Parts: sequence; C-alpha cells; structure tokens
Amino acid sequence: MDGFNVSSIINNVSTNVTDVNRSLAPAEILLIYILPIIIFVGLFGNVVSFVVFLDKELRHISSSVYIMAVLCSDTGMLLNQTLVWLEALRISPWFGHGMCKLFVFSGFVFAFLSEWYVVCITVENYVTLRHPTKIATLCTIRRAVIVTVSLATLAVSSYFIYLFTTSTDLGYCNNNMSSKLEQIYFYVDNIATLLLPTIVVFVLLAAIVLQVIKSIKSKRRMSLSKTKKKNRAYHRLELPKCYLYYQSAHSFYQPQTML
Repeated sequence: MDGFNVSSIINNVSTNVTDVNRSLAPAEILLIYILPIIIFVGLFGNVVSFVVFLDKELRHISSSVYIMAVLCSDTGMLLNQTLVWLEALRISPWFGHGMCKLFVFSGFVFAFLSEWYVVCITVENYVTLRHPTKIATLCTIRRAVIVTVSLATLAVSSYFIYLFTTSTDLGYCNNNMSSKLEQIYFYVDNIATLLLPTIVVFVLLAAIVLQVIKSIKSKRRMSLSKTKKKNRAYHRLELPKCYLYYQSAHSFYQPQTML
C-alpha cells in the first residue's frame, strides 16, 4: 500500500481518538476503550489454553480436539473484532475491497463454528455421563476430527456467498444481496447460530444435570443399603455373644438366689 508506515498509523490513531472523544455516546466509549481490553484478555487466555491442551496426555482425549477448535474460532472472532475497534476509531487502512469481503465472511464463519463446537463438547459430556458404554466408539479422536472438519466445511460453504455480495462504499462494508435473500439469510443465520445451538445445549445440560442427580441419589441409596446390611450383620454376629453373656450371668447369679 503506497505511503503506508507505522508512524503514520500511530499518529492517525492518536488524532482520531482525540477527535472521536469530543462527541461520543456511552456505547461508543465502551466500544473504543472496553473492546480492546476484552480482545487482549481473550487472545491471551486463548493462547495459554491452546498451549495447555497441546500436552501429550490431553492430545489423546477427543474433547481436546473440540476445545482447541473452539479456541481457534474464538481467536478468529477476537481478531475480527479488532477490525471493528479500528473502524470505531475511524481507522480503516486495511479495509480494501478484498479485506472487507474477508471481514464479513470470517465473522459469520467464526460465529457459527464457536457455537457448534461448544455443542460438540456438550454432546461428549452427555455421552460420558449418560452412555458410558459408548465412549469407546463415539468419543474418539478420529470422530472428533471428522466432526470438526465437517462443521468447518459446512460453515465455509454456507457463508461463501458473502465473498461475492460484499463490497466497500466510502470505507464501509456493504451487502449487495437482494432484500428478500438477505432476509432469508438473516433468519437462517439466527436459527443456525443462536436458536438451535442454545436449544441443543440446554436440553443436553438438563439431561446431564438429571443424570448427576440420579447418580447422587443412587449412591446415597447404595450407601444406606450397605449401612443396613452392616447393621444386620453386626446384630447377627453380636446376638449370640449377648445370649452367651446373658446365660453366663444368669447361671452365675442363679445359685446365690437359691441360697
């Protein structure tokens, strides 16, 4: 890019921040000052978590595949929000025609994947608690990789249209879809990334909680049953002793009473 250098960007940032601060709504202030903190903390946490899950022992767990996939998609979302922050500062040196397409496309893809990878983790937890006998067949590394790649392929193919319908106008990204097609995509996207994953996760979590409660009650009944059995065994063992003590005491005192 002609005339692009770091010092000009830094000067542009400071100048724009000063200009923007003069007339900002509270929501815009949060966007400018709070969003970068969230982005930095999120990126740092994701990097640390990713390094932890690269451990040799954790890599052999199928859930680690989904967790690392979630970390990657969340990192993509945070990087995507970095461009939103720069746009809030009225800085868009990278918002060319191609970058705008990639920005919109990646935002939809990462949002879709973040939701559904969380669903995958919840499904694994459900299988682990409700169907432990099926862990060896359902919760495998190979199956986790297949599901992860399949979801990524589905997301890319579903939102690929935004690479052709997005354009730039005065530094802003615009969608050139027809109003009817845009409305269809709006409802489908909300169902696919918000409503459906929320319902699935809620149902699975409810089933997991019920299973945990059932397990706790079952363990409590087993412990009570064991306690009762121990008490019965104790009474059976102690009853003959008590009888012998009684007999010996009775035989000892009986002659004295006769005298």
